[in-house]
Amino acid sequence: MKAFIDKLLGDRNAREVKRALAAIGKVSDFDEQFRKLSDDALRAKTDEFRERLKTGIKLEQILPEAFAAVREAASRSIGQRHYDVQLVGALVLHQGKSPKCAPVKVKRWWRQHHRI
Repeated sequence: MKAFIDKLLGDRNAREVKRALAAIGKVSDFDEQFRKLSDDALRAKTDEFRERLKTGIKLEQILPEAFAAVREAASRSIGQRHYDVQLVGALVLHQGKSPKCAPVKVKRWWRQHHRI
């Protein structure tokens, strides 16, 4: 019976991944826009986000733009760009869910920074 329901409705995890990838697609839409910003303009985005949140806009509405800003800042400051899968993990954590699997490096980083 479960197999029939999964076939009819799809696997729950597959639906979650599909939903997350759609959100990450929105992040990628901002890539070119943020690449063109100066360093000062990119830094000013943080204050802009805070002001927009104070006006009542929900965090979920600016999340793709905020993720794009973080991705660009990381690219400029440490020369590394976040992979889409890393953004999916961040989105899952933001939603208060626990990712099913984390790479060993992420687990080590978590332990080092949270003193487990």
